[in-house]
Amino acid sequence: MVAAAPESGPAKRAARWRNHLIALGILAAFVLPILIAFWFAVLQPHSAQRALLNHGTLIQPPLDTAADPATAPLARVPFGVSDWGLLYYGRGPCAEDCAKGVALLATIRELSGKEGTRVHVIALVDAASSPLANATTIVDSAAREFVARTVAARTGLARETAIVLLDWRGFIMMTFPPDAPPIDIKADLQRLLKASAIH
Repeated sequence: MVAAAPESGPAKRAARWRNHLIALGILAAFVLPILIAFWFAVLQPHSAQRALLNHGTLIQPPLDTAADPATAPLARVPFGVSDWGLLYYGRGPCAEDCAKGVALLATIRELSGKEGTRVHVIALVDAASSPLANATTIVDSAAREFVARTVAARTGLARETAIVLLDWRGFIMMTFPPDAPPIDIKADLQRLLKASAIH
């Protein structure tokens, strides 16, 4: 009977490296997903948000219009159980740019089909202006300033004029620049309407 020859030095080293690589691979399989999640959740939250389906910027936490006296005029808009709001806010009266923005929101509401009946279009301005046939106009400089300041603080986007989405609870939960592509606003609105529909 012939005894097996012991492994040579290079073969032992190769086997040791192979074992190390297998151990590192197993460790990476468990640790790498945790590191990636930490990166997106903590270090790069805006990158994580861009990866979501929404086109608008989420307001975190959402602004509860019923919780602060400054936004009481918004809380009085008669929302139904599953209604949403498209709100345009800006300084001064609802002049030409504001009227165009509100008309665009009214068009987006119309293009949302039967779900559009659940959408309120609102203009929040500082000073009285001509009545808008296609929107509820709220003249309240304190409310407009509070919404602009709070949205800026919670998103890092300081805008004197913007479009925001209100959910059925009266929470302002998403914002768009005033020149956002209408198709982006419509896509976000329709997805939210569908998700909140009562059958």
